[in-house]
Amino acid sequence: MQTKASAASKTVTFGSTGVSYLSSFKSNGKLKGFDVEVVNKASKRLGYKVKWVNADFDGLLGSLDSGKIDAVANDVAVTTERQQKYAFTTPYSYDPTAVAVSKDSKLKTLKDLEGKTVAAVVASNNIKSLQNYDSKIKIK
Repeated sequence: MQTKASAASKTVTFGSTGVSYLSSFKSNGKLKGFDVEVVNKASKRLGYKVKWVNADFDGLLGSLDSGKIDAVANDVAVTTERQQKYAFTTPYSYDPTAVAVSKDSKLKTLKDLEGKTVAAVVASNNIKSLQNYDSKIKIK
């Protein structure tokens, strides 16, 4: 990838949330995770330095659109809508979606979530998946 800024400085700016455990998270103030390691190693092999910018997930693609970052590395789901606007790498990981409840919860199946409120990350592909499964699940 070469943008005007990165071609001259050999630096590529990646966006991530820094709070998405296992893909991009901070530990002792240092950005870590699978996506972070993949980007850092690939960039090093290609002779680029990496600059990381953290933002809320719903702001990452907007930051890409505005040119604030060159790319996003944060467990981004490939969707038809996103493919119309963005170029994606070949997927290098698969992250199955799950819903978590407390161990003593009476909610045992997705059907049990009908009429309940579920927290989700804004702009996440998981919101659409839950709504497609059951429109009576409330998303917050």
